[in-house]
Amino acid sequence: MADSKLPFTITGRTEEDLERRKARGILKLVECVRVNPGNILLPARYAQMAATLYNFEFRNDDVLIASFPKSGSTWMREIVWGFKNLNQLHLADQELLYSRTYSLTIDMEEENSGVVYREWLRRLREECGDAGLDEGLVIRLATAHQGSSRVMYANMPFILFDPSLLDTCKVIYMARNPKDLCVSSYNFYSALGRFSCDLETYAELFMEGELFPGSYWHHVQQAWRLRNHPNLCFVFYEDLKADPMKELVRLNRFLGLALTQEQLESVAEHASYTKMMSRERTLPILDLTHGKSFYNGGRVGGWGSVASKDLNAKMDAWIAENSREIDVKFRYA
Repeated sequence: MADSKLPFTITGRTEEDLERRKARGILKLVECVRVNPGNILLPARYAQMAATLYNFEFRNDDVLIASFPKSGSTWMREIVWGFKNLNQLHLADQELLYSRTYSLTIDMEEENSGVVYREWLRRLREECGDAGLDEGLVIRLATAHQGSSRVMYANMPFILFDPSLLDTCKVIYMARNPKDLCVSSYNFYSALGRFSCDLETYAELFMEGELFPGSYWHHVQQAWRLRNHPNLCFVFYEDLKADPMKELVRLNRFLGLALTQEQLESVAEHASYTKMMSRERTLPILDLTHGKSFYNGGRVGGWGSVASKDLNAKMDAWIAENSREIDVKFRYA
């Protein structure tokens, strides 16, 4: 389907395509749409929400964190929220990150349930009444937000938002090397019960653009080409992991906050892996299988300890072929 007001086309998948997805171990969110240009793949509900997301009204004081899923966006959201809420960091021990920030694209996931969804629904009824949810529950909450600046997240490439985005607000793009991203997302989404397949099959789906949100390279390239825009800060997950304070200093400057060294250290502690894991024990984010954690360590180089020699060779060939048109250099260890 095509909307004359949108600069892209949205096409449904055939029954044969959907059956093939099931046969390869995809258990949830089987139904999907392909968006072009860009070989983007999104849940079927995106077709209903495309215009709403494209025309979402960003504000001058917003901060949008964008990334391919499992690139460190949760960590970055906690950092930026900490920047904006220095005097009330204790609230993170009482309220989920997903309630303190807005994940604009999560509404399209049919499996929304559990503690996060129930909290959103409670807030929506409290703040907006019982109106229909066609626009998306989180989008409606974000639109109704008053007061402090909004910290938001989206896992869609920039082409699916109005081009005025970067001229309106600050955007932080998180990028992670595709090998570690692949194994991290495999562990996470398997724990969510979305897949029943081995890592090799999952990696093949990833390389083929058959996992949400589709082509990894198109997603990263969209941001990389805009990396010199004054309202875009391109952050490598590996750099943030290696030297958090160095990256916090850069983000502080980008956001124009003028925080002191002591304040930056306070945010670094607030958003540390230890602190985030501790909060999850009392405020579980999602209903994961087998008692697994939302966080799985975030190691750099984790791929090397689980991928077979043959799979690593396939991934290397795929990276070499697809990185020709983009000069971004990832660190894998």
